[in-house]
Amino acid sequence: MEQQENVNTNSNLTLKEKFKFFFTSPSKLFEYYRENPKFGILFLITTICTLICTLISSNLSKELIKKHMEKQLQGLDPQALEITKKTMDTMNNPALKIGSTLIGALIGVFGTALLIFIIFKISKVVLSYQQTVTLYLVTLLSTSIGNIFKSIYMLISKKAVGTNAILNPSVKNTLIASIDIFTIWQYILLGIGIYAMGKTSKKKATTLTIILAILSIGFIVLTASLTMNK
Repeated sequence: MEQQENVNTNSNLTLKEKFKFFFTSPSKLFEYYRENPKFGILFLITTICTLICTLISSNLSKELIKKHMEKQLQGLDPQALEITKKTMDTMNNPALKIGSTLIGALIGVFGTALLIFIIFKISKVVLSYQQTVTLYLVTLLSTSIGNIFKSIYMLISKKAVGTNAILNPSVKNTLIASIDIFTIWQYILLGIGIYAMGKTSKKKATTLTIILAILSIGFIVLTASLTMNK
């Protein structure tokens, strides 16, 4: 029975089996994707979940952010204030939001995967770029699940999540908005993925995961520092 399950894992998995392994034995799912590094559907799932969450959040927070900006810009020349309002309205345009989210997803996924791939090369982890993209997208399923829960919460509560980081920009607020249980789950999956797909030791997989987590958090801190009010 165990031999048959291993054969099935390395050849083809049904959608039900993929779903099961993602929660019960992610290493088997990563082993499957090592031999079948197809990431089209994974990218589609990630993008759709991100897009839905972004649009809901944008729609619920736009009035709050608009009022906050108007308060911040009190005393500004009326013409300049009108230009600012029009700019904000343009930025909140659904079509523009969809376009920017899609572009952001492309750059975010393939750019981050490239960085991970380079680190793998330096660390002598034998994975192709396609395998690395697939590995990263599997880990992003955790944040996709997070986006689904956030979307449901926002629809029920009629409150956007993460607005505090926008209204009161600081490193602390940005980290709170960016790191949650689903992000931690992603880091855990990343370590399992490096171990299972990279055929490396648990020690090396753990070390690489810590390095990538530090780089990720460092990027968040750097971005927050650059965008904070001086």
